[in-house]
Amino acid sequence: MYGLALGGGGARGAYEAGVLKALEELDIEVGAITGTSIGAINAAGYLSAGLSTVEEVWRLMDRNSIVDLNSESLIESLKNGGFDYEKPFSLIRSYLDEEKIRKNPIDFGIVTVNLTERDPVVLFKEDIPNGKIIDYVLASASHPVLKRFEIDGDKYMDGGLYDNLPIDPLIRKGYRDIIVVDLFAKKKIRNPISTSTIVDITPNEELGPILVPDPAHIEKNMRLGYLDTLKAFGKVFGHRYYFRNTNVSGLLSPPSATEIRRFENLSAPLLSERVFEPYMESLSHRYSITLSSLEVVSEILEISNLDIFEEPFELLQIVMDKVNEIAADIRKEHWKKRILLSELNDRQILMLSLSNPKLVVGNLFIRAINERSTDLSP
Repeated sequence: MYGLALGGGGARGAYEAGVLKALEELDIEVGAITGTSIGAINAAGYLSAGLSTVEEVWRLMDRNSIVDLNSESLIESLKNGGFDYEKPFSLIRSYLDEEKIRKNPIDFGIVTVNLTERDPVVLFKEDIPNGKIIDYVLASASHPVLKRFEIDGDKYMDGGLYDNLPIDPLIRKGYRDIIVVDLFAKKKIRNPISTSTIVDITPNEELGPILVPDPAHIEKNMRLGYLDTLKAFGKVFGHRYYFRNTNVSGLLSPPSATEIRRFENLSAPLLSERVFEPYMESLSHRYSITLSSLEVVSEILEISNLDIFEEPFELLQIVMDKVNEIAADIRKEHWKKRILLSELNDRQILMLSLSNPKLVVGNLFIRAINERSTDLSP
């Protein structure tokens, strides 16, 4: 049985709704959920009303759901000690149910900070007085830009100031298998103790603003949270794209000796350090330099990463269709896309590798695919 730690991150928290959806589909048994800030809200909502309600509430969010961005109200709020929390907190109160949280067999813990006592507060539901669970959830999410939230005369602030990834409370509860959801991309989760097993679910791209919910980001982030959870449990593979298998052959087979020599002659250590290491560190040994290059080119061409491909060749087909479109109307394309198709000499490639190494990888990849296509033609 797993413990689940949901980190803070404001409007990025829609990602956690996607995580919860995937965990349900995978039938992962969770015995306790700890949350900080938006993580506490997501956890409490899930335990109160289930996944569908959490998703529905996220879809109700817009740019003015948390703070009023009107310039006059902004200035007035800053003068008065922060934005009023009634607007976002009233929505949260409307779907949280303390009785259901207490009756839910899944344990629940929150992290907040008592400013009056100058102490961090870590509480599980059995530690919280009757009638106060929702108050402590809101205290955990009392962002510094909001007015101070009070419970029984004490002022509280966002738990992220103390512990934005509440792993330790789960360890103290006896959990050794812990799923950790970090809403900030490219961070590595520190394994708190050697005997714990951490399943790290972290996005490989930025999830957008923290204070300003954006409907487009919300839908995308829920999908990314879902896909990254499938990846964390070995159901799909990839870095920023998702494949059911990473078997490669033909056009996507590993680089030939000639291709490797070309790469090595063009500042390969620099390219490797700045482009490929993030892919190779987060993926299994099966993930080749060819697949890494395919993902790099797909990013440059702005191909959506919200689908699951059965195999990498499906993504390659989309890439080559895009390349053919660019070749047919090169004058209208962005300069980065023009460079992908340009015949660059060694000096140009070396100079470009200093400023934009991903473009070098993309250029070499497309050149290699075109050469392989020619070689395979009858």
